[in-house]
Amino acid sequence: MFRIILLSSVLLLGACSTYHGPTSSNMSVNSNATYKPNSLGNSFTRIIENTYWRLPPGAANKHTQTVYFTINNLQDGELMTWQDSASSTSGSIKILMTNSYGGTYCRLLNSQVFYKHKTRNLSEYACSIDKGRTWTFRPYNG
Repeated sequence: MFRIILLSSVLLLGACSTYHGPTSSNMSVNSNATYKPNSLGNSFTRIIENTYWRLPPGAANKHTQTVYFTINNLQDGELMTWQDSASSTSGSIKILMTNSYGGTYCRLLNSQVFYKHKTRNLSEYACSIDKGRTWTFRPYNG
């Protein structure tokens, strides 16, 4: 019993680790994923889902580079696409809007990713307090 609890704890803590890049680079591409209320069974299902449908490292890197280029260089409404031929993965990033909040500069962006036979759209905020030298990301829940 102790081993099961220990294994579950390790898996759950690993799933909750902090990721400092774009949220969209580190999540499941499966848009049919069902995220039910938190429970041990649902958390385990989410871990498997995110592991199986996570972008390959090369595609995730191209996505991340495109996100940073987009938030640093494009205007609201502009779109940039990317493609990873090695994994047949592609996507686009579009800047939806830009706002300032008490010294924080935030951009709302939408990422669309095509991987295998799945498509995923995710909107997230990218915010900077140092004029775009560093960014923090959080999902948009609107």
